[in-house]
Formats: sequence, structure tokens, C-alpha cells
Amino acid sequence: MKVDSELNDFLILLSRGMGIRKLYFAKHNKVREVVSNIIKSLNAYFQASQEEELFVGIIEGTLIYNGRRLTGPSVVGHQLVQLADRLSCGGFTFLRTVSVQDIARLLDLNVELSQPVGSLTEARQLLLSRGINNITVAYKYSDPSEMVPRDRKFTWMGKDADLVMQSPDLLFQALFDVVESAHGNALLGCNIDIESAKSVSEYLLQYTRSNFSDIMQHIHYPNFDTYTVGHSVRVASLAVYIGTTLGLDDTTLLDLGTAALLHDVGKSKIPEEILFKPDRLTDNEFAVMKGHSPLGAEILLGHTNTTAMDIAVAWGHHIHYNGKGYPELPDWLPRHPLTALMQICDVFEALTAIRPYKPPFSPHEAYSIMLADKGTYHPALLAHFIAVVGLYPPGNVVKLSDGRKGVVVSAGKNLSRPQIEISVAEDSEEYKGSPGYRLDLASPESQKLYITGLEREC
Repeated sequence: MKVDSELNDFLILLSRGMGIRKLYFAKHNKVREVVSNIIKSLNAYFQASQEEELFVGIIEGTLIYNGRRLTGPSVVGHQLVQLADRLSCGGFTFLRTVSVQDIARLLDLNVELSQPVGSLTEARQLLLSRGINNITVAYKYSDPSEMVPRDRKFTWMGKDADLVMQSPDLLFQALFDVVESAHGNALLGCNIDIESAKSVSEYLLQYTRSNFSDIMQHIHYPNFDTYTVGHSVRVASLAVYIGTTLGLDDTTLLDLGTAALLHDVGKSKIPEEILFKPDRLTDNEFAVMKGHSPLGAEILLGHTNTTAMDIAVAWGHHIHYNGKGYPELPDWLPRHPLTALMQICDVFEALTAIRPYKPPFSPHEAYSIMLADKGTYHPALLAHFIAVVGLYPPGNVVKLSDGRKGVVVSAGKNLSRPQIEISVAEDSEEYKGSPGYRLDLASPESQKLYITGLEREC
């Protein structure tokens, strides 16, 4: 629905604006631009909904709208959630009359309010004293039983692995936060928290062993401005998953996951007008873009707790199997063997994802492009990747010929006939089962069934 789309865009843009304001002073052009875009986005929501106000509730770290949890905005909206905590409130009401000044002052408040206020009354007085007249705060949401799963009760930071492992939402939040923080710190010339990246990589490894499809369902791009972060998270998930199927030991898998999360950190130094350009880059712009690989390696070399794989992957994930690509690889410098795997995961993810300059390719189209590019990819690793991921990668929601829908949990022996967990039972005389069980389309009893289409590509 258009209302849902406009709402998501507004909340994600507001969260991004909070992050930008933390990086730049109040009157910086980037801050002014994002505030203007936030207002435009909010107005688009009001136009689509025909409402006079927008209330967004917050409960246990999740954004709520009309009793529904908002997965995408909740993942990137942690700053809005944290502001609500400091204001002792359970949500925000945005009036149709919200002005540029209201939004700008809210972003300022997010930066300057370091300690929690004592009560909701105090929070309301604080907003008014700041001249925020068209945004109000509400009492804390009080009915979590049907709106938020029990496993979403904690933020990931400072919690043990058992808590993080309870929910793909929570794990994705951890992954997203680590990558976003790394890029932000690199932009400012500050140290990256390598240890946090290693810790969340361990969570990813544990979860991937049995729940890879859940992870891939939650890794998407709420908007173009977050796709760089989401890209790194998805590449890390793919790399760790493929690594487990190759029989790599846990230490290597943890290093691989960490390296994948940080592989594009050099993009933090690339100007946004190039990084998010919706059109084809000019030769000069592409030359700047190619600099992100050595920049990333240089950033990571400045830390004492990085591994050789971190440096090698940041430097070499655009170097081809035949030695071409970029940056230029000296003859005397050996290529880390797992960089070839990272290159495959990186390109497959880029091809199958929405980008500012292109729609997504299907997995079949992506494989065709990659197989036609002779000499670019390690042939044995590419063949293994295709066999493991299949034509319907884990996490995709597919529709079957008998009307049922399900989530792909793993590729089958036949690339076009994966294993599926049934999630929706449509009214159909042919359907005799019940939701929630796994179906192997390659099995003899399933030969009459076939996939009629993708409901959602992850």
C-alpha cells in the first residue's frame, strides 16, 4: 500500500537524518538537505493517508504503527528508539503542521540530550522549550502481547549470545549497527570497534548453521541510502553460509564473517554524490569509486587487532581470478584464497539487489552474467556457490502450483527444486497438509508440484 510505503520512507529518512546530524553541525548543508527531505516525506505520508496526525509507538525496541510492528524502520530506527528512551516516552505524534524548524530542533535534541529526563511531563515541557510545537510524545505503549514477539525484548548490545540468538530481527540489528558504526567512525577518522565486529560475526556463525533463510529474509534495503551497510551485512551472511558448506573451521569462518562486514569500509571516504549516483558513473567518478578498496585496507591497517584476512578482503574483493580488476595486484603479492569467495558473494549480492542505478536481477540472470564473464571468478568456487544457493536462494518466499506459499530454506539437488517451509495455506482442493512443515520439491512425492513465482526476493 502507498501509505505503508510513504510511512516507511519517512521513518527511515528521519532515522538517517538523526545520524547525519550527529556527524555535522546544525547548519551544515547536508543537515539542511536531509531535514527538507524529511518534511517532504512526511507530507507525502499525510497526502496518501489523508490523516491529520501520525502516531508511531515504540515498544521494547520496535516501532509500531496501527498495532503493527514495522520491521524495516525498526532495524534502522534505533536512534529514534533511543531518543524515546531518553524522553521516557512510548512514541511520537507528528502533526500535519510539522515544520522544518520542528524537525531540525528534534535532530538537535537527539544530539544534545545525553541523560534521560525524569518523566513524560518533563519531556513534553522540554520539547516546548525547544520550540518543537508540532511533535509530541506519548505515554509508553502497554500492550505488547500481540504486537511484538517475546524474543524482541532486548537490544543486542551488552547481551549474551543466547539473547541475540533468539531473533533474526535482533541479530540483524546487531549486524547493521556494527557496520553502520564502522563506516561512521571511519568517515570521522576514529577507531573502528573491531572487537564488536568479531563478536557479532560469532553470533552470525551460530545462527547461520540452522537459520540461514531467516537471516536472508531480514536483510533488505529499506532505502538506497542504507544499501551500502545492508550490502555488507548480506555479503557477510552469504560468505559465512558458503564457508560452512565448504567445511571451513570455526576460526576461519569467524575471520571471514568479520572481514566481510568490514570489506567496504573504504566507501565511507567516497563522496555521496558518487556513491549514490542514480546514473552510470563517468570515467573520473569510477576512478574515485575504485579507490574504496585501498582506502578500506589502509583504514584497517591502522588498527592493531585486525587480521590478515580483513586487510586482504578489503583490498582485493574486486580483483578477478585472472588477476584483472582493481586495484592492480603486484606480481609478487599472493591473493588470499578466501578473497575469491568474497568476490563471488559481493558480485552476486550486488546483481540481485536494488541499487540507485538499477533494478534487481533474478538469481538466474545473475548466474548467467557471472558465468559469461570468463576468467573473473574462481570456477570451482562459483560452481559450488550456484549449487548451494540455487535458483531460489534461501529466504525467498515462493508460490507453489497448488496455491501454497513458503520460504526457501535450502537449495535442493535440482537447482530449480529447493526445500521449502510452508508458511501459507491457500484454499485449494489439491492442498491436504498444514502450514509449518518442510517440503522437498526434489522428492518423488513432490514431483507434481512446481514453483509458479517469487512472492518476495531477499
